[in-house]
Amino acid sequence: MSKSTLILALSELAADFDFATYFPAYELFMDDLRDYRFYDDDLLHPGQQGIAYVWSKFAGTYFDQGTQELNKRIESLQKNRNHRPLNPESLTHQKFVDSHNQKVTALQTEFPAIPRIENLFLPD
Repeated sequence: MSKSTLILALSELAADFDFATYFPAYELFMDDLRDYRFYDDDLLHPGQQGIAYVWSKFAGTYFDQGTQELNKRIESLQKNRNHRPLNPESLTHQKFVDSHNQKVTALQTEFPAIPRIENLFLPD
């Protein structure tokens, strides 16, 4: 019942507004991702791999090329923040941190409205 109500409401909105569309996230998950590896440990909620799949389909549908490139830059910086080095004092890690910090500064200069992304700091 709730799915049919959603589709009826969308049909009415689409008749009034050209920008109204339905993105089939539920259908993608149920039809394309029929394996429990795409679910969280509770086997009920979507897991990270399933979420990433649906997000990539959403981005491919609604984001222009520039927005997709910006999204990739932000995702890369977020992955960098989660990186845990084996040797934080190594020259390689220091270069990694410098590179990350330069990319963060460039992104924040280019897009001041983007929420602040933390720089990585070298150990004392």
